[in-house]
Amino acid sequence: MQRAIARLSSRHRLAAISLYRALLSQSKVLPPDLTAPAKRIVQNKFRDARFWNGSQRLHLHFAAGYEALDLLDNYPRGEERVRKLIDNAVDFIKEPRRRPTRQIKRGRKPLAREHLQANDTPRQPSLGDEPTDTARPRAKCDGRSGSSNVSIFARPLPLSHLSGRRRVPVLYSAQRIPVLRLSPHQPAAISKMIRDRLAKRQRSIDTRDKLAEEEYVARLEDQWDKLLMRVGATREGGPKVSWADAIVDARKENMEKHRLDAEDRREVAGRMEDVVRRERELYEWEEKRKRLRIESRKGFSMDKEGWGIFG
Repeated sequence: MQRAIARLSSRHRLAAISLYRALLSQSKVLPPDLTAPAKRIVQNKFRDARFWNGSQRLHLHFAAGYEALDLLDNYPRGEERVRKLIDNAVDFIKEPRRRPTRQIKRGRKPLAREHLQANDTPRQPSLGDEPTDTARPRAKCDGRSGSSNVSIFARPLPLSHLSGRRRVPVLYSAQRIPVLRLSPHQPAAISKMIRDRLAKRQRSIDTRDKLAEEEYVARLEDQWDKLLMRVGATREGGPKVSWADAIVDARKENMEKHRLDAEDRREVAGRMEDVVRRERELYEWEEKRKRLRIESRKGFSMDKEGWGIFG
C-alpha cells in the first residue's frame, strides 16, 4: 500500500495554513516588543515542519498549535493562568541563547590558563609572518568552477598541484548557463552563481516584456497626436518626435544584451569543452602509466619468488 504524504494532502495543507495564519494574526495581542519575536517563532516552527510525515508527530504539533492559539485568544481577558504561561514564554524568548562550544580536535589538548606565565602572552602576528592554520587567508572562488583562484581555463594542472586524485570535470547546462563542476558535489559558489545569473536574466526578460507593452501604448499616443495635429494642434519638440522612438531604442538595446550574453555563453561553453577534453586525455594517460607501473612491479616481485611471468 502506498504511503500517504501529508504535504500533498489538500486537507492537511488547508488545516496547516489556517493554523499558521491564525497564530500570526493573534500574535498582535502580545506587547509590541514581543510581536515580532513571536511571529518569527511561528514561522520557523512551520518552516521546519513542512516536510514532516509522521501522523503522531503531526498530531502533537497541531495540538500544541491550537493550545497556543487558545492562550493567545484568552490573553486580552486577563486570566491569571494564561498571563503566567505567556510571561514564561516571554522570558524564554528574551533569554539569550548560548552558542554550543566547538569540540576540541583530536590530538590537541587545551593549555590550562594557570600554566601560562605572565610573560607568555600571545604575540600579535606581524605582516612578515607566515600564515598559520588559524589565520589562513581564504582562497578566492571562481563562480563557474568552485575552485581556488586558479582559472579553470588554465587546466589541466600537474598532479602535484591537486589535493587528491585527478577527476575529469563535468560540463553541464544549468538553464542554458554553462557550468564546469570540478568536485563530486556542486559547491555553494556555483549554486550562488547560477541563482544570480538566472535572476539577472529574469529581470532582463521582464524588462523586455514591459517595453513591448509600453511600445504598444506609445504607438497609440502617436496616433492620437496625429489626429490632434490634423485639427491644428502642435506637438512639443516638432512633428518628427515620436513617443515610440525611445521605447524602440530601449528594446534594441535589450535585444543586443541578450545576443551578447548568448554569444558569451557559447564561447565559454566551447572553452569548457576544451578543458574537459584535455583533462580526460591527461586522466587516461595517467591511468595508463599507473597500470603499467603496477604491472611491472607485480611482475618483478613474482619473478623474484620464482614465479616470474617473463620467462
